[in-house]
Amino acid sequence: EYKPQGGNIDSAKIELLVKLTDKLDYKTVIRVGMEQNILIIGIKIEDIDKFKAILGEELYTNSVPRVVSCTGNRICRIGITDSRKLSEEIYKNISEISNLPDINISGCPSSCGKHHAAEIGFYGRKRREESGVIDVYRVFLGGNVHESEIEMAKEYGEITEYNVVPFLKELSDSFKESGKEKFKIFVKENREKIEEIVKRYYR
Repeated sequence: EYKPQGGNIDSAKIELLVKLTDKLDYKTVIRVGMEQNILIIGIKIEDIDKFKAILGEELYTNSVPRVVSCTGNRICRIGITDSRKLSEEIYKNISEISNLPDINISGCPSSCGKHHAAEIGFYGRKRREESGVIDVYRVFLGGNVHESEIEMAKEYGEITEYNVVPFLKELSDSFKESGKEKFKIFVKENREKIEEIVKRYYR
């Protein structure tokens, strides 16, 4: 799976990818996914390094969470916050939160980033304070959408944009300390604790 940061596809890499698959003596299938990703189906284990040479760390191997975001107010006329900027900040610190599940970000309540269905989701809005207007994000946790189970994420409060990464780091540490294998179990059993963590990053 090719998961380019922020969903921004490098056209040069795609050209190299197509040339490589054409040279293989067996059939592979390339499909555009629904999570700002590209699925490369049918690769033999002995050829994975060839694909890594082209796609680098963006060849997703489940070792780090994916960060999916909408375009935000850089492009979208109804976008409130720059969700792309936030996703870039999270990617810079991804190695420190590698035990967390995928993260979905929307730049407004419209949920183009599917924050409402994510295990970890954020949506942006503005908050007026004495010092002026600042960007903040509502926190959603515990979403799960699969064929056998559907559960919408629950809201846990609001944090400032510049506190999202510190919040995720503390959430990661707390999840690790809990000893729970699955994040959704950790969330269900620790709502009050998580709400306290969120409160610390309100400002």
